[in-house]
Amino acid sequence: MSDQLLTLQSLLEQANFKVYAFDMGRSVVSLAPTFWTEFEHGNAAWPAPVLRYAHFALLGVDPSKEHSIAWFFKLPLDERAHLNLGARDQLIETIIQRASDNAEALKKGEPADLRSAGAELIQSIVPTTEKQARFHALARKALQLPPTEHFNRAIELIDNYSSDNWAELPLQGLAELATRHEEQGNTQRLATLVEKLDIEPLIHLSALIDGEPIRPLLAKQLQRRIERHLHSDTNNTQPLHIAQALSHAGENLSLEAARAIINSSQGVSADGISVISGRFWKALQHPELALQFLENIVLLDQGRSFPSAVQQLLYLTEIRPFVLAALNDPNRSDALADAVNTLLQRSV
Repeated sequence: MSDQLLTLQSLLEQANFKVYAFDMGRSVVSLAPTFWTEFEHGNAAWPAPVLRYAHFALLGVDPSKEHSIAWFFKLPLDERAHLNLGARDQLIETIIQRASDNAEALKKGEPADLRSAGAELIQSIVPTTEKQARFHALARKALQLPPTEHFNRAIELIDNYSSDNWAELPLQGLAELATRHEEQGNTQRLATLVEKLDIEPLIHLSALIDGEPIRPLLAKQLQRRIERHLHSDTNNTQPLHIAQALSHAGENLSLEAARAIINSSQGVSADGISVISGRFWKALQHPELALQFLENIVLLDQGRSFPSAVQQLLYLTEIRPFVLAALNDPNRSDALADAVNTLLQRSV
């Protein structure tokens, strides 16, 4: 192995683990093995950076599927959103040093105590409870393992749902139901639950759905709930948290959700701007939405957030040309023009 590039993936593979990669940043999603290999070799851009970092999980599973190791890390990205290989190499060096008792075995390709070596490093991240539940659900699905007993319990409670039993619904079971939404009528089951839930539990469920390419039946039910609350209380930002469940829905459905948020009163709130830039930035490929979104940012706090918000948008390669075009749109407001001029003066 000394003649080859040492990566986090190869570090686990040397210990006889098969490696699975997950994006743990904005949404929790499985990553294709080919993409992770390209990314870790510095040949691919991270799809959804968080403040110029890649937040990820690597799951190593032995051939028997009885033993596993999970690392949750964040690493910096360069100006192209490619992995900072120097930071990755430093992380590997730290892991090997912390596994010093087994370092020689590791170099020989023998198993080593990588679990403790990778714990509580400064590069570690601690996912939210919902993200952890979703990660475990995706991992079981990737490994072609059956769902846990919590899955069947969740189905039982949902099929006999009342507002009194929400607290009894197991979080892990709901996460597994979300990741298996296309199986055995689960789309209809979730759509019915979305219709019945109060808004607070619906927000928690939405966090578990976030990242799933859900079917139109469920997506449209979520969209109805979002629009109902958007229009019933113009100061209520709760529907924005529900909207995260549509982050990976079909293009037209996610676009409709983004348009509804951008053109609502909540579109000028901090939460509204956050959910668009964090989940629905692809909608900004539509010129009219990109322009209105920039206008909303200027209105939020008299432009104080504008420079940092624009920098983050320009870092997303998919939408950079559309954001630049909107910044120079001849139909922009005077306030937006002033904000752009101030931004240009700062960069000189």
